[in-house]
Amino acid sequence: YEKDEKAGDLTERRRGQMSSSVETTYSSNGEVSTARRGGMEYYSSGASKVDSGYLQGQLAAYGEVTTTNQAPDAQTNTSRKNITYAGSPISPFMTGYDEVSKPGYKAADGSVNYGPETKSMRRGIGYDEEGRTTGYAETSITQGRTTTENYKVDEFDEFDRVKAQTTDRVESGVRTVEKRTDMKYQGGSQLESYHAESLTGGFTTLTDFVAKAYDSVGRMTAFSQMETSAGITI
Repeated sequence: YEKDEKAGDLTERRRGQMSSSVETTYSSNGEVSTARRGGMEYYSSGASKVDSGYLQGQLAAYGEVTTTNQAPDAQTNTSRKNITYAGSPISPFMTGYDEVSKPGYKAADGSVNYGPETKSMRRGIGYDEEGRTTGYAETSITQGRTTTENYKVDEFDEFDRVKAQTTDRVESGVRTVEKRTDMKYQGGSQLESYHAESLTGGFTTLTDFVAKAYDSVGRMTAFSQMETSAGITI
């Protein structure tokens, strides 16, 4: 991970541009999440001379605090910058960004205690002709451990949900390639089941996963999972 500061002097905030916002999302599974954004900065006229993805007037950086009724006493603090876009003409499709995030937990006295910080750099976010995200490459560091991940959507279902995907992940020097297929959902967006084949260190593992129950705010409360590796099924 290498910190990128080249866009730092190419941002501005003009009169009339949004500087903060609050967005609450109500999901069909019962989850309610709220994102509070502040410190919004926008690219200036000189930005595209440095990088064609830095487009004048588009959002360049912001800070965000996210909360959800799935964990009322927890929050996620995120700082995102160096956001790039698909290029001219002006496109709403984000192609990359640098991010620092850390979880927070409310103590009994109302103060917030923070967990470990994660720095990540996502690049090459791709889209299909319908505007659906098809993949990305990401490098992240948490407590000195580096993880790289290449993610690709192989198929969508008729409701634009991911039906098959491939994840190529290297964590602490160990590489795992997982292919998930036949992904099914219930209640709109809740994962119901899938089949997976993963390869780690020369060993192949087959997994059949089934979600058994969710609670009223969309958290999974029960599941069954059968794994087969080297001829042994667990």
